This record gives sequence, structure tokens and C-alpha cells, in this order.
Amino acid sequence: MPKANKLVTASLEDDQAERILSMAHAQGNSSSALELLREVESGYEDTMNSSIFDCNVLNASNKRFYESLDLPPIMPPQPPQQMGTVPVAKYDFEEMSSNFRVATFLTTPEAIEAILAVQAESNKVRDQRVLGTQHVSSLSKLDFEALQADTSTEAFRTLKDQWPQKTANGIRRALQSCERYNLDEGR
Repeated sequence: MPKANKLVTASLEDDQAERILSMAHAQGNSSSALELLREVESGYEDTMNSSIFDCNVLNASNKRFYESLDLPPIMPPQPPQQMGTVPVAKYDFEEMSSNFRVATFLTTPEAIEAILAVQAESNKVRDQRVLGTQHVSSLSKLDFEALQADTSTEAFRTLKDQWPQKTANGIRRALQSCERYNLDEGR
């Protein structure tokens, strides 16, 4: 289909074009933002032209007209494959895996110990009660409200103050023998 004969008169909506431009500007590509927008608009117009053309070719009322043109025959769609493969770039999996483990420290004893420390502290928080539900005897409304307030305050203090500090201390203890981490960096 010739590009000179544009069938689609409308292009992208204004808000769509603005989103594309704002994303390009946000990523620091202001110089190529308009070029990107032109490329997207061209792709949009080509796709719309192709869709319109395909719909017109398949329309029964246009059959005689398109048969009179010297167009290649319409190929029926191929049936989907039962199985397939995805091409993957060649690389050494063992080397990549080793580099990943070294770079992320996920298999070092220190990292595992840090993960276990975080998990242990998280388990303690999970078991923390937000509401007092175990009472030995019946309570008056004032006593019940006081007990709930105390329980909620304790849970809030645990979550806001104690849990982050204990978790950070567990991570520091686990990683203090690992020389690659600078534990004083965030202080």
C-alpha cells in the first residue's frame, strides 16, 4: 500500500500524543521526543490503513472490485503450532549464574543469615496482636477500652520502632563479617 495515499485522516488522540511526549521528556530524551512521536504516529497510521484495507478486502460487497485488481492471493492464516521454541541468545548459563550469585550475594552464608534474621523478625511481627482478645474474666467497657488501647499502642510501637531497628540490627550482625558491604554507608 503506497504511503503517499494516506487513507487514515485521524492520527493519535491529543492526550495519547501528550503522554508519549511527557514520557520521552521524563526520561531525558527531549531532543528525540518529536522524532519518537512521528515514528509512533506513522506506525499508528500504517496499522490503521492495514486494518481498513483488510476489512475492505474481506467484505463480500467489495469482492468483485478486489478480484479485478492484480493483487497477490490472500493467504489463509496458518494454524497455530502445537509446540514451539523461543530463540534465546547463546550464553554460558553456568557463568551467568555464577556472576549473578556473586553480584547479589544470594548464596553467601552472610546473605542467607541476613534473610533468616529478617524472616525471624517478620514472624514475630506477624504474631503480634493488634487487639486484645484473650480475657480471663468479663471486663467493664472502660477496662476493655483501656486494654484495647494498650494492646494497640504496644503493636504500633513494635511495628514502628522496634521491628525496623531489630531487623536492621539482624542484617548488620549477619553482614558484618562480609567485607564487600559498607554497613556505615547509610548512617
